[in-house]
Amino acid sequence: MRFYLKLSEREAEPTPKALDSKPIIRAGLISWLLVFVGLAVFYPALSDAGLQWWLHTSVVGISLGIIGLYIIRND
Repeated sequence: MRFYLKLSEREAEPTPKALDSKPIIRAGLISWLLVFVGLAVFYPALSDAGLQWWLHTSVVGISLGIIGLYIIRND
């Protein structure tokens, strides 16, 4: 088995496929929103366990999703 190819044996790289990233970002944003709502319901239990950062993590996820949608708004 060879772990290398000669330059003359290499094939051309395939062209990248066009991908619409808006649905992917929206799905992630909706997921983070659902996580936020679920964690907000159990906030007293999270606070008692010292796990408030879970709720903060979901806020960061929502923020990054909104920023991502803003960045690709013209695509």
